[in-house]
Amino acid sequence: MTATEAGDSTKHGAREGLSASLRRERCSFHSMLVSTFRIEDDRTPYVFSMPPHLDSEGDEVAACVSVRPFGKDSRDALINMSVDEAEELARQLVAVVTDARKGRFCEHGVQMAEDMREQDLKEAWLVLGIEDLGDGE
Repeated sequence: MTATEAGDSTKHGAREGLSASLRRERCSFHSMLVSTFRIEDDRTPYVFSMPPHLDSEGDEVAACVSVRPFGKDSRDALINMSVDEAEELARQLVAVVTDARKGRFCEHGVQMAEDMREQDLKEAWLVLGIEDLGDGE
């Protein structure tokens, strides 16, 4: 993706400057969980910023921050956001990582882990041909 394309996707992104191109996603309709991973080498994320500039049509594109989760040269995923969005994301990430390293986890994350565990168990039972899980479903 060129700098102009990245700027355009920031300017015209799906959600006020946020745009994501993901290799693999998992969604539900009451909320959206985007989960992405690489089977190959684990790479360090690469983050860069672009100054304000003009796009190919001569329109101004605001400064933005881009994240390539799988490394500088990877084209598997690219997340663009405004500088303000990136600053808020950084603030939240620091707080969540600090707590997680101390063994404290968000209630939302704990509930999601439990929901995923229950879903995995239900799927395992179905693979075994057991449909009545004894829970009224």
